[in-house]
Amino acid sequence: MLCQTIEAVEEISRQAAALLFTHDPVLPDIDDLEVYSANAAEIVAHLNNRKSISAWTLLLKPAWKRLIDSSRVEGRRPKHKDHFEALHAKARLMHSRKRLLMRWNQMVQSRGLPETPANAMEPEKFAGQFVPVIRACLDWHRRYWVELRQSLVTQGLKLADLDHELPVFGHAYPQAARLRHMVTTVLPPIVAAEKKRRRVVGLEQKLESIRQSLSPYAKVEVARALQLAINDRAVSAYRQAREALEVLLRLQTEIAERQQLLATIRAVAPDGQQSLSNALRPMVRPGPGELVDAWRWRQFSQELDRRAALSVTDLRSRIERLSGESKRTTTEVIKNEAWSGVIRRVGRNPAARAALVAWVMLMNQIGAGHGVHAAARKRQARFEMEKARPCVPVWIMPFSRLVDNFSPIKNPFDVIIVDEASQESPLGLAPFFMAKKVIVVGDYEQVTPLDVGGEAAPIQDLIQQWLGDLPAPGLFDLKSSIYDRAKIAFGQIIQLTEHFRCVPEIIQFSNDLSYNGQIKPLRDSASTGIKPAVVPHRVDGIRKGMSNEIEAREIVSLIAAMDEQPEYAGKTIGVITLLGGEKDQVKTIDWLIQEKIAAVTLERRRILCGTPAQFQGDERDIIFHSIIDSNEGDGPLVMRGDGHDDLNKKRYNVAASRAKISYGSSTLWIIKRR
Repeated sequence: MLCQTIEAVEEISRQAAALLFTHDPVLPDIDDLEVYSANAAEIVAHLNNRKSISAWTLLLKPAWKRLIDSSRVEGRRPKHKDHFEALHAKARLMHSRKRLLMRWNQMVQSRGLPETPANAMEPEKFAGQFVPVIRACLDWHRRYWVELRQSLVTQGLKLADLDHELPVFGHAYPQAARLRHMVTTVLPPIVAAEKKRRRVVGLEQKLESIRQSLSPYAKVEVARALQLAINDRAVSAYRQAREALEVLLRLQTEIAERQQLLATIRAVAPDGQQSLSNALRPMVRPGPGELVDAWRWRQFSQELDRRAALSVTDLRSRIERLSGESKRTTTEVIKNEAWSGVIRRVGRNPAARAALVAWVMLMNQIGAGHGVHAAARKRQARFEMEKARPCVPVWIMPFSRLVDNFSPIKNPFDVIIVDEASQESPLGLAPFFMAKKVIVVGDYEQVTPLDVGGEAAPIQDLIQQWLGDLPAPGLFDLKSSIYDRAKIAFGQIIQLTEHFRCVPEIIQFSNDLSYNGQIKPLRDSASTGIKPAVVPHRVDGIRKGMSNEIEAREIVSLIAAMDEQPEYAGKTIGVITLLGGEKDQVKTIDWLIQEKIAAVTLERRRILCGTPAQFQGDERDIIFHSIIDSNEGDGPLVMRGDGHDDLNKKRYNVAASRAKISYGSSTLWIIKRR
């Protein structure tokens, strides 16, 4: 009941807190708070019935008049209903606290708990901190002692006999005193003794288990010593025998290792193995003679013989072949994994799959984009792309198709990688708006946009009007490239200097011409079985206009001859023309190839003829350079400079580095006049 009283007073205090804080009621100094509280409650009930407190009412209720005259709310006589509610709440709270103090002193203080402080304004908070302890004590018998008693009985303790042996206590609560005496005085030594007894039983069982495990080894001296020590309970003797056993166990591991080493030696040196086997104690030297030095010499000799039997050329060829196979296998694995991921994505999103199929069909219908319905189909294709985008995480396409099919707002890319950026004019900057990050990949020493025949004045006017505030606005003309603008915007460049495509004899020309010797060719010269890597081939052709037909016929004849030679089996072939306006020569060579070379050969060897700009980003196993130019007489050709904006230098750099890495090939043919 005391705990409920404490909690009830706490609840009354919580309920009255707001009224007391708001109205600050002051009660007269009276003893009968219960009567005062009842009178205040009557007034509140009277006011709740929408009745007023008139002079006549106070005449009939003199107790009410005394309450009103002797009480103060907010420093004034109470008038309103909430004033009397505050007075009732405080009187009720004070009366409850008074009863709580009385019960605390009667029930708890007399049993050893502390007295409530004399100045405690809120005794329920002081008493409330003891509620968990009081309840735990009251509940101890049911929650703990009953279960503990049952457990002790289950373990074999005869508690009934102990109950009869307990002393008689002259105490107000004799049962509690007897229980306390049992728990604090009688049971602890009994439980401690039982714990020790059980430990002894466990040790006896363990000793018996050890004795049984030693029985099969009765003939072993150390085992007999252990058994005797156990029987006699001789601790010192047992310790000595156990240490001896541990030494033997360590030796057992060493003996097994020795046997394994002897078996290894037996395969190569039977006599030496026999000598080591018969040794009963460690020797200063590990065998007859300088065995360690002899063993090392034998190892070196075998390794040198193995290496001498190898062919450096075969090793290089094998490395090249395995590297190529590894590259192809890795590429195939990546391709298959990528397509597998796309298929899984498409399978989980039927709507996106349908949109992707629709987009492919629309792009086929658009074609070159000049039809009557091309504009409408492009709009529909972009709409389908917005739904199909989640299916494919990576898209590879030219700039024009990227802008036509993707919205920069609705479906931006995380990363856009621009390849061959040195060939794209500033018009290609538009897709940069469609990505959070852009990686620009290019070579400033390769062919850049030409803008042949373009009018510069309108472009410059637009630049001055709209781009004048940007860094180097003049370089937004159509002769600059995305790579140029990236250098201006970002500054820092990660330069890749390792070169894998060409053998050193081929790439050295570009290395000296354009890269100040910084390129590091990683492909060994011996990796190609076709020698030499660079072949200067002279003809008697004469340049006419922008073509050289004799030179063209010689190139086509060499291609036809290569097709018949087994050394060139499976090799791809390209022809690059090097003179300005060289498209005439391209047409001439293409016409002769179509005439002289079978269509199946063209397809199998991927024969291509073009300018350096057309070959930029491409490669072939065998590359022919058509110089085209000729001189009058026997003197050298006219020397050509780097050209405007280093154009000639860039064209020659591209042309000289197209012979790719392919096992057994990488050859550059230079066709020029004698």
